[in-house]
Order: sequence, then structure tokens, then C-alpha cells
Amino acid sequence: MRMRQNFRDKLKAVSSMEEKVTVRELKSEELNASIKITRSLEELKAALGLKKWPIIIEGFDISNISGYESVGSMVRFHNGVPDKTTIENSR
Repeated sequence: MRMRQNFRDKLKAVSSMEEKVTVRELKSEELNASIKITRSLEELKAALGLKKWPIIIEGFDISNISGYESVGSMVRFHNGVPDKTTIENSR
């Protein structure tokens, strides 16, 4: 009898929750982008011999113009997505 009462209490608690859970369908473009990122990270992991996917990837490019002007830039990816808040250009 006690077990039934606990179950009823839990059922009432769940049914009275004010939080709602929403389910969103992924658009095919979002799904394709996610699959592409996953594959790319998996390929990079294999190519570099890593145990896990890289979380943060930073790339640097430094160019010299006639040996006098140096220009550098950095781009950063977080979980395979460009992190546009950290793009830097320097002279």
C-alpha cells in the first residue's frame, strides 16, 4: 500500500510541474552542419593521433610585405565552430 502512495505522490508532483519541456525539430541544414563538424573533428583527431576531439583550435598567419611590414592574424575554433569573438589582426 505504501508503494502505491509513493507512486501517486510522484505522479502528482510530475503532473503539477510548471516547467515545460519543448522538443524542437532540427532543420536539415542544421543537421548537415552538425554532421560535417563531427566528421571534421574526427578526421583531425585521427590525423593528429589525439585520444579525444580537439576542443579549441587556434590558427595563426603572419605575412611580411617587402620585409618591412609584418601583419598577423589569429582565428579560433571552439568545438569545431568559428569563435568570432576572438578574431585578431595585428600590425
